[in-house]
Amino acid sequence: MNLAIRRYPGARNTSGPREQRGVVLFIALIVMVALTLAGIALIRSTDTAGIVTGNLAFKQASIAAVERSIEQAVHSLWDGTLDRTVDHVDQNYYACVRNAAGSGCIAGGAPIPERPDAVTTLTKFNAAGLSTTLVPADTAGNNVYYVVERMCLLSGPSNSNNCNISTGALGADPGTQHYFGLIRPGEAYYRLTVRVEGPRNTVTYAQAILQ
Repeated sequence: MNLAIRRYPGARNTSGPREQRGVVLFIALIVMVALTLAGIALIRSTDTAGIVTGNLAFKQASIAAVERSIEQAVHSLWDGTLDRTVDHVDQNYYACVRNAAGSGCIAGGAPIPERPDAVTTLTKFNAAGLSTTLVPADTAGNNVYYVVERMCLLSGPSNSNNCNISTGALGADPGTQHYFGLIRPGEAYYRLTVRVEGPRNTVTYAQAILQ
């Protein structure tokens, strides 16, 4: 007896179970890589936020140290005992603007250095014989060093040929002119440069003009 074999048209499944499992594995690997990258990005953003917060805290602490330096410099300049016409290295004071090498007064016509050479490193600060104890280190670990320069070419009395002097009018109460922002005519200006060495090897510079 002969049996007839009939063929029926229809869709033929060309992918077996093994091929399907391979596609799922490939998609799962892609998803895992994407999740890993997202996790790394989240960790890095968290670390960056922590670093920024820490830097802001260091900055605030250094600002407080700078303010303490300004108060100390003002007290030294105007407590009535400092002869401002000559150098006082024990008070970190120079009666003239220092030259770029920090070896003496600046020459006439030479550009004024951005900051005194002595404050660029602690080694130079100590070599110049300046005091590191005028402003004590604070609880945040900030060590403060500063230099005051009278804005003059040479030591000696202040005059318009030698110094950058004020020309404003004197206030009604000379005894309080420093506190109320009044200006004493004929008095030289003073440049205060502060170096703050903080935690994690951070270094902050600040300057103020005093009169």
